[in-house]
Amino acid sequence: MEKTLQQAYDEYCNLVYSLLLTNCPIDTGNMITHIRYNNDGTECHITIDTIPYNKAPKSLKRRIKKYGSDYKEVEYAMYTEYPWLSPHWHGKKNPNESWIRRNSLYVGATCVADVVDCEIEL
Repeated sequence: MEKTLQQAYDEYCNLVYSLLLTNCPIDTGNMITHIRYNNDGTECHITIDTIPYNKAPKSLKRRIKKYGSDYKEVEYAMYTEYPWLSPHWHGKKNPNESWIRRNSLYVGATCVADVVDCEIEL
């Protein structure tokens, strides 16, 4: 039996959500608890919410204080997705850099493979 377009869409939304949960960098466990999924039957929304400053990891709080921010909430995902630019890291590479992008590309490739009915290797 062929899937309807809505069934395929729901399946890919679930795939994105499960990949983000599975591959989310875990230092303190805070970010994984802020990945939200909502599928109302017509649209799928997956977000990585901000976290309250008082629940941010100590290392992130130190950076925020050092650079003079007065954030009440922290945009947590950007610190895991993008390169580290601060001199604090002495040119080190962010080990989690592009984790969201990699998972998105995997889902995109999976969608294409389903449409053209082929196998993919990533």
